Amino acid sequence: MLAKAYFVRSLFLCAVAVLLISGCAATGPSYTSLESTIPQLQTDQARLYFLRRGGFTNAALTARVHLNGTKVVNLNMDGFAYVDRPAGAVLIMIDAPLNPGEAKQTINVENGKTYYFFVENDYTNINEQFIAYMGAGVLGVIAHGGGRFAFYRISEEMALEQLKTKKLSGTSPP
Repeated sequence: MLAKAYFVRSLFLCAVAVLLISGCAATGPSYTSLESTIPQLQTDQARLYFLRRGGFTNAALTARVHLNGTKVVNLNMDGFAYVDRPAGAVLIMIDAPLNPGEAKQTINVENGKTYYFFVENDYTNINEQFIAYMGAGVLGVIAHGGGRFAFYRISEEMALEQLKTKKLSGTSPP
């Protein structure tokens, strides 16, 4: 009887975990099915692609992408999104809801060019964040900075290979 209860409880916990993880995965159409319908880049704009790696860590969190202080897309795991912007300095910030800290950097984009960024879990300062949380709670983490996600620029070749496995995540505003 005890073995049956253990089995049922384990099955239930696995089902909950699958629902949590799948609920936060990108569910839009695949890049390969959309590729031919993505509008051609206008000559007076730059295009920024954001691709997010899948995985268990932070699976329940949405990576929110902000450009120049405005949220432009929610990026779920194994998802991609693209946004067109005019040339100039663009402040990219990626954070997670209800989580202190963010990853940010400013880049200069040029009209007619496409830029690719890979978003993934930030493991570089996880120990420091944990220590800050244990010492001063959420305020300690806020003071420490950092965030759940990191991002970096990748080559077009790498991006096009990665996009084959990605699904559209959220909507890309005009």
